[in-house]
Amino acid sequence: MKAHLQNRIRQLATSWVVAAGLLLTGPGAAMAASIFFDDTAANEKVTVSANDFEGSFAANGIFFQGGLNNPQSVTSPEAQPITFFGTWLTPGAAQQSGTRTIYLVEASAPNLVSDIFTYNWSISPGPNGGSQIDGSFRSDVRDNLGTLPVGIDPSNVFVEGIRPVLFSLPFLSGALISDVEPVPVPGSLGLLALGLIWAPLLRRAGAGKD
Repeated sequence: MKAHLQNRIRQLATSWVVAAGLLLTGPGAAMAASIFFDDTAANEKVTVSANDFEGSFAANGIFFQGGLNNPQSVTSPEAQPITFFGTWLTPGAAQQSGTRTIYLVEASAPNLVSDIFTYNWSISPGPNGGSQIDGSFRSDVRDNLGTLPVGIDPSNVFVEGIRPVLFSLPFLSGALISDVEPVPVPGSLGLLALGLIWAPLLRRAGAGKD
């Protein structure tokens, strides 16, 4: 049992590091906004981290991120849905808009929903484009959020806790991860959050030396 726990922790830690690398080394990553939803805490709280939203970023009405080089986070009770809104620049991006809903399901019962993440976006082109994203993150506390709707695109369905779910838009990278059993050792989750919000700053600082 102990060996299984250790292997599970190592697997999850590796997934988080890989996710951070994918988010931060893609095209334009050094200039991209980033957001991370962490629903793995044992205290039934969800932490939202954000960085590089040139306009603003807020979660549950709490404004906590604006401008560059200003990584911050906010923690909310898991029992209430988290709503968020952010604006950032997308120089040269094509005009587009849309919506997406991601379902995280329970590993032991893949027809039961544990988390629902919905986001809407509107991309405006040009160096002064005011692109925006808004949406909500809902998590189960003790009971699941119902059964998976019929006809859902499989690309929007993920098993909770296996690895971070990545999503992206022009000049924006994001990730979310849900509860796992057993709960990882304290501090492990910080690897991804720190990488997500600090690596762009390090990349930008390095680019300035060239």
